Amino acid sequence: AILKAVEHNDSKQLRTVLDQPASPELSGYMKTSLKTLSAHFPYIQNTFYYPYNNGKIEGINNKIKVLNRVAYGY
Repeated sequence: AILKAVEHNDSKQLRTVLDQPASPELSGYMKTSLKTLSAHFPYIQNTFYYPYNNGKIEGINNKIKVLNRVAYGY
C-alpha cells in the first residue's frame, strides 16, 4: 500500500496507511521504518507536490569525494 501511494503521488493514501496501527506480524525494522516515515511525512508530502530535488548537487559532491579518494597519496 505504501508503494502504491508513492507511485501515484497520493499523500492522502500514504497518510492513511501510516496512521493504521502496525500489525503484530511486522518485524521490528518495519515498525521503525513506519515511525520514521510518519515523523518525516510533511517533507515526504512536499516531494509529491514539488518537482525539485538536489540530485545534481549530490552527484557533484560524490564525484568530488571519489576524486579525493583516487588522488590520495599523489
